[in-house]
Amino acid sequence: MTSTKKVALVTGATGIQGRALISHLSKPDFGWDEIFAVSREPLDFDNRAKQLSFDMYDKEGAKYYEDYVIERRKKGAKWTWSSLRPGCIIGYSQGYMNLLHNIAVYGTLCKELGGLFRFPGTPVAYKVLLDCVDVDLLADAQIWLATHPQAQNDGYNISNGDQFRFQQLWPVLASWFKLDVGPSLRIPLTKFMPHHKDLWAFIVKKHNLKDIPFKKLAQWEFADAMFTVPSDEFGDVNKLRKAGYDKQRLYTEEVVLHKLDYLAKMKVIPKY
Repeated sequence: MTSTKKVALVTGATGIQGRALISHLSKPDFGWDEIFAVSREPLDFDNRAKQLSFDMYDKEGAKYYEDYVIERRKKGAKWTWSSLRPGCIIGYSQGYMNLLHNIAVYGTLCKELGGLFRFPGTPVAYKVLLDCVDVDLLADAQIWLATHPQAQNDGYNISNGDQFRFQQLWPVLASWFKLDVGPSLRIPLTKFMPHHKDLWAFIVKKHNLKDIPFKKLAQWEFADAMFTVPSDEFGDVNKLRKAGYDKQRLYTEEVVLHKLDYLAKMKVIPKY
């Protein structure tokens, strides 16, 4: 009788998706025999992965059209593929495309400056319907997708299962920072934030936070894009549910508050 080893290869291992996926794979109850983590930087969290150093930035062409490239390459092969298509991901990581870090740093600066918590985007973006996904839910779904044959060779949308408006989320965020919500005011964060680099250094010392390089805290271009969305943006997740994965039952407001608590616990931002 032969047994099959469960081996996982995770690229972007220190990114918002990669670190969550490796953390889940490292849990004993998932039963993975080997985990290989591809990353340029060392893993700074508990895991049992073997790290492979490789610069993925010298390759281009990985977006949704990657599905079509993979489909062509797999013809006649024994392996299968599947993919998830999240919108905004809510979780912990340094660097790119992490709305939570943008909000966390912006809210902290508003608190320290003693001002109001203003939505820095456009009036339209304040009211559009959006969706996002808890990074832990995403990691769980990735593992499920890779181990269930009925979901192979296809792509799926994924989200928490609800939609939100910044108009509704902003007062919830303000309450976490113990701030009052002010009128919306368009503030390009790519221009606003660099002027507060020294203030952030002061906040780090004042609250004994992790000394993360300011440019790695958040990507303000991504924040500006999210805060100026011109229309509703959310995906239909019924296809994934029909395939058999039905854990998309989270409330985004609760997810965001939980993740802010986690950032405070990790000493990325203060707990007010």
